[in-house]
Amino acid sequence: MAFDSARGVVVLFGGHNDVGHLSDTWEYDGEQWQQLSPGNRPSSRSDHAMVYDSARQVVVLFGGSDNYVNFSETWEWNGTNWTQRNPANNPWERCQHVMAYDSAREVTVLFGGWSDSNHSRLDDTWEYDGVNWAQRTPVNHPLGRWAAMTYDAARAVVVLFGGDCGSGCFSGETWEWDGGDWVLQTPANHPLARYGHSMAYDSQRALIILFGGYAASGLSLNDTWEYDGANWVQQSPSITPVSRLWHAMAYDAAQGETILFGGFDDVSNMEDTWEYGAPLLRPALSPISNPEGDGDYLIAWSSVADATAYTLEEDNDSSFSSSTVRFEGDQTSFQVLGQGSGDWYYRVKASNAQGDSNWSNIEVAGVKPPAPAMFAIANGDGDGTYITDWGEADGATAYELQEDDNSAFTSPTVRYNGANNQYEVSGQEGGTWYYRVRASNAGGSSLWSNIESVDVLPAAPALQPISNPDSNGDYLVDWNDVTGATSYRLEEDDNPEFHTPNVRYSGDSSHFQVTGQPTGVWYYRVRASNVAGEGPWSNTQSASVTPAAPVLHPINNPDGDGSYLIDWSDVPGATNYWLEEDDNSAFTSPTTLYNGANSQYQVSGQQTGAWYYRARATNAGGDSPWSNTESIIVLPAAPVLFTISNPDRNGDYLVGWSEVAGAETYRLEEDDSTAFTSPAVRYTGVNNYFQVYGQEAGTWHYRVRATNAFGNSPWSSMQSVTVGWRLCLPLVLSGLAPSP
Repeated sequence: MAFDSARGVVVLFGGHNDVGHLSDTWEYDGEQWQQLSPGNRPSSRSDHAMVYDSARQVVVLFGGSDNYVNFSETWEWNGTNWTQRNPANNPWERCQHVMAYDSAREVTVLFGGWSDSNHSRLDDTWEYDGVNWAQRTPVNHPLGRWAAMTYDAARAVVVLFGGDCGSGCFSGETWEWDGGDWVLQTPANHPLARYGHSMAYDSQRALIILFGGYAASGLSLNDTWEYDGANWVQQSPSITPVSRLWHAMAYDAAQGETILFGGFDDVSNMEDTWEYGAPLLRPALSPISNPEGDGDYLIAWSSVADATAYTLEEDNDSSFSSSTVRFEGDQTSFQVLGQGSGDWYYRVKASNAQGDSNWSNIEVAGVKPPAPAMFAIANGDGDGTYITDWGEADGATAYELQEDDNSAFTSPTVRYNGANNQYEVSGQEGGTWYYRVRASNAGGSSLWSNIESVDVLPAAPALQPISNPDSNGDYLVDWNDVTGATSYRLEEDDNPEFHTPNVRYSGDSSHFQVTGQPTGVWYYRVRASNVAGEGPWSNTQSASVTPAAPVLHPINNPDGDGSYLIDWSDVPGATNYWLEEDDNSAFTSPTTLYNGANSQYQVSGQQTGAWYYRARATNAGGDSPWSNTESIIVLPAAPVLFTISNPDRNGDYLVGWSEVAGAETYRLEEDDSTAFTSPAVRYTGVNNYFQVYGQEAGTWHYRVRATNAFGNSPWSSMQSVTVGWRLCLPLVLSGLAPSP
């Protein structure tokens, strides 16, 4: 059996009755026993040992026996279930051993017992730290025995008394374990030698209580002894349990009493419960009713027979480390008035000429704290980081800070719950935010404080990239919705520094449709606003609007020569024009003829051929589409017909002319009329000359022109040549006379 101080109950497991060994779990709260039904539990057994590990808040059970089968199991009880532990090292199987919890060193100490496998009493010492068992090897130690043992917290030693050492040896020795060695004590007085007795430590009076056992005389005992660390003193209570051995004892610190249960009275197993404490019964303190949580309430307790007075103590912690006596007298109630806020703990004891009872149970009264005063919230820069703070409320142990976006707090959020009287808000969204706070303690919560509000500027919107794939003047500018914003202002400028911005939109929408925008690069930024003012500007996004395509006018070149004007329409917003030329309409290898601000270009000296032209406008926003295509045919130039040399005016002479770039063939015409009314084609070919032979007498006129795939050049200038009559002389033969 062991006392669970965290839960204020005595825990009992197993044992032996007239039927056999048991595996049930019970708890005793000072008033009644309650059987529990855990999902896991050790098997049936008796002669095991149990202690309460206050550091880990579990009951530790080791060993025991069931029909001469001993166990070496370690189990722990957490108030809900049993859990078997599997430490790397274990003491040997055993029963009738003793254990005590050393709270100073936070270890369970085990000594002795009986081993069925060795058929002997054990004299080993072990310690368990919640993880593993470790055997100790002290220089000195008691003989192997069945004894009783408990921990003296005031002196931080484990105390062992008596035991059956075997072969008729009954011990009356007192031993103490200090964590390093066993030391045999020599008190002036001590109980009779015995075994089967039980011991518990009364922490309120700093005394070890021993009861009963089995003496060498062969009789069971019912004597009560107290040990103060120096001497054993036998007590003579007016009422005492009957003689017994193998009973269980534990000190209930909550009740201030030693609890005894069961045992064997030489005839049968017992199932009675006894409490041992002060000369008087302790009063029962009634639960304190204070539904309003204010500082006025009544404390009442039961009347105790033979009591002549009562002492009521009050403290603000349950350990009563700095208690105050609130009442001394023969009444069984006390009215508290004007109590400060907080948790107030009370206990009462009865007294008479023989002494004092143990302290009663403890009851608590909670007095609510007053409402805190919420201070004005400073947020000069309007950002989302600021301090909310409030005055401390007397007796408060915690504060709850609520936030809402409306002063009625219809949907509040708890922003803070803790002991501090300030809270830093960071990253708050834009808007008007309302705050209130209340204090609390075990008595409840105070009324809400006054309400304070703070205005937070909206965050900067995120301006989305502007999509305008065809670069025209119609596009959407949009941005994200900003929490807490009531309106947005969109600015536009033609430079990224926004030197001369234009407000394009002001309203509660998060987008704006631009239509008919002039050409250029346009920059945009937006910011949100609310009652607190305007937030920071967003990022900047830009949209490029390119000029429209120029209209290329038809090219006028009626004479087909290489000089002609190319012109196109002016485009609004254009700062420059590009003019391209190519000898094919697909512009596979174009040449830039012109790049400038004018809307026309004079071509001169163009080679013969078909030439294609297109233009486009540009500005900072980019390039327009290409214009329509216009083309022009440049014919070959007229050849220069050279002066015809025929000094002897005969019919043989050369007609020559200049070569013409781009010409493929030449056509030479001849006529006896300068009007070329009936010309004869004297030559067609690639040469730039023609040899005339045997021309008849007369004046002959010539002209020539070049041709290629694109047409004929103009006729050259005319050249003329004169061929005279030839004198035909008769043949005179020398020596011959003419005929008659």
